[in-house]
Amino acid sequence: MSLLEALLLGIIQGATEFLPVSSSGHLVLTEALLGMTEGGLLVEVTLHAGTLVAVVIYFRSRLLWMLRGALRPGGEGGKARKYLLWLLIATIPAGTVGLLFEDAIATVFESPRVALIGLLVTGAILLSSRWSGERGRPAAGLAGLWMGFAQAVAILPGISRSGFTIAAGMWSGVERREAAEFSFLLSVPAIAGATFLQVLDLLNGTAGVGDALWLSLMLGFAAAFLSGYAAIAVLLEVLKKRGLVPFAWYCWVVGVLGLILI
Repeated sequence: MSLLEALLLGIIQGATEFLPVSSSGHLVLTEALLGMTEGGLLVEVTLHAGTLVAVVIYFRSRLLWMLRGALRPGGEGGKARKYLLWLLIATIPAGTVGLLFEDAIATVFESPRVALIGLLVTGAILLSSRWSGERGRPAAGLAGLWMGFAQAVAILPGISRSGFTIAAGMWSGVERREAAEFSFLLSVPAIAGATFLQVLDLLNGTAGVGDALWLSLMLGFAAAFLSGYAAIAVLLEVLKKRGLVPFAWYCWVVGVLGLILI
């Protein structure tokens, strides 16, 4: 893998992991148009690690509040424990689907057309959030659980994880900013779990890593981290002003373009 390919894949992975436009759909389109590949399992692990670090650093205050508050007695500690509990509960659906249907999901990911059709579905999901009723409900309880189920469905290629989970939260009455925050924090165990499984597969493999690849890996990691961090900030700002609808039009344009060109 060249340095340019590592840089491009890192930027695409980081940005589309958090913007509601589907990373899988964009990677499919990039590979088809430029004749690139993702570069193997080691590159996937590296890029996922970059996006994981981005969300952890961006929401470090919220994560520290949860971890410290979970150990404290009283009302504030109770709030932190409740939030952390629902975050863990909402992780269960995606984790269960990923473990039980890993092979079937991998087969679906081999079809570029499926990913691009999924991108069109993502556009419809994002547009539907325009009519959601934000009623100031907390991202916990049934609302958090619905966001967890949305994350499980978003394992399918072309379905945006962040877009579907935020839309599900908004449908459940959660204010868009809080839904986005819960969605991003929900991505921490999801990305960490996926990265861990990839590392296990990597350790069980026999392929070696050449010295020349390390520079590309470091560049890809940095690009995924920086673009992921920036994508979180951009999404939160756009959400505040215009919601998810602008991203719906983008998904439709890219999805149709991909189906025409591939």
